[in-house]
Amino acid sequence: MSPSATFEGPTETDVSSLRSAILSEVASFDVDFFDDRDVARIEHDDLYIRRFLLQNGSEDLAVKTAIEALRWRKKFRVNDLRSRDVDRRLLSEGGMFAHNRDREGCKLLIFSVRKYEKQMFEFIEVKRLLSYWLDRIEREEYGKKVTVVFDLSDAGLENVDLQFVRHLIKLFKFYHPWMLSKVILYDMPWIIQAVWKLIYSWLPSSSAEKIRFADKKTIDQFIDKDQQLLRWGGTDQYEFEFREEVPGNTTPWLNSRSLHLM
Repeated sequence: MSPSATFEGPTETDVSSLRSAILSEVASFDVDFFDDRDVARIEHDDLYIRRFLLQNGSEDLAVKTAIEALRWRKKFRVNDLRSRDVDRRLLSEGGMFAHNRDREGCKLLIFSVRKYEKQMFEFIEVKRLLSYWLDRIEREEYGKKVTVVFDLSDAGLENVDLQFVRHLIKLFKFYHPWMLSKVILYDMPWIIQAVWKLIYSWLPSSSAEKIRFADKKTIDQFIDKDQQLLRWGGTDQYEFEFREEVPGNTTPWLNSRSLHLM
């Protein structure tokens, strides 16, 4: 499962230096402070190391972010998180799912905002759902980026959860570095525009540049017709049904040194 585009960025020397710095920092903590599988990924996965460099721009900041990411993954038990650990209502209602691709070949992670009301679920369950989908996409799409689509059609203020948005920003900024391609805000109602201005103010400039607005007239710029859902004006007659992850290689990064980064 290698990405199609050729990687340009940090050199092998940069990768080696950052790896050594991260592992040196890891060694200063208690032996059970991190998940051994995540430490092994740092040891073997050049692409993963490059992503921390690309996201953070400097080795010092990349080390700090990597340690925070590894610690969070251990505390949240991300490596063992599967669909059985997620609230079945969240999985089965189709409020969040991965399906189809954008024009650049990135997997779409779709949020049907109208199907979500924050008072319906404990936030820890929502966090599990987010982490489940992002890590599943990491396993299935290794090395490729994801495009997040907020389908805001028919959504109201009762469907907007600022805590949810804050956490999603944090996931892409710290825990899944250099994974986000873009965010498409589809069919935003006027009543949500004021809330969006607040959210926009939270975003670093690098993230704000990835925001795209779309409606039925403009979504073709980002997603081909055959990859668009019918309600977006496309031809895909997909009806959501949760499907379990197909068993496979859960550590594709073990052979990642020959891969290129998209």
